[in-house]
Amino acid sequence: MSDAPLKFSVLVCCYKYLQRLRIFLNSWARQDVPQEDFEVVIANPQSPDGLADYLGTFKRAAPRVNVVRVDVPESMRRNRGWMIARAFECSRGATVMAADCDIVVPPFFVRAMTVASRENPARALGVYRNLLSPETTARIVAGLVDPVANFDELALEDNQEPDGHRGILGYCQVVPRQVMEKTGYPEEFDSIATSDVRFLERLEKEQGVRPAFVPGMRVLHLWHPRNWEGTEVFL
Repeated sequence: MSDAPLKFSVLVCCYKYLQRLRIFLNSWARQDVPQEDFEVVIANPQSPDGLADYLGTFKRAAPRVNVVRVDVPESMRRNRGWMIARAFECSRGATVMAADCDIVVPPFFVRAMTVASRENPARALGVYRNLLSPETTARIVAGLVDPVANFDELALEDNQEPDGHRGILGYCQVVPRQVMEKTGYPEEFDSIATSDVRFLERLEKEQGVRPAFVPGMRVLHLWHPRNWEGTEVFL
């Protein structure tokens, strides 16, 4: 792979989430910009569900999609922040996005978010998420519904709890590369749902970079068990 800079890097980690990662990667493969403009960097903590083999298969099926696998110790699988930081070290994008591997992005996502970040360099950008129901998610995972082709229809569904937090969370945090380089993604939390919130707090405190939603932009968020770390099945 060339060492030439890219416009956009997606930073993600994946442990026992292969079914959803397949859907996630498919939506990136269908972006309406040249594949050479962006990359997806995946931290793989020795996931036991065949992730490494699948990424090889995906690369052969979609050779123009820049997918970078970063192997990390299984012992770090709970520490999302540490894994995002390792993915960042292996990335090349001028704009970077910390992401979860259970979202679906629309085909214009890279194009729109690259422009939005360039125009708002002092913001950590997020988008609204439509949480899909367990039933809809099951149909997508089973291959019965194409979430990219049916994105607008699926975006009418929102399974968010009435008191659920709506913020610039880890499923979509977009910043200029130099912003993440200066502050770094928090690595000290051995828990999935902590580093993303602390990242925003530190950006504002250290650099005056404040969170903001991009008007009209959204992603689909596939359902998963709340306590997914305790599940005995691959998601």
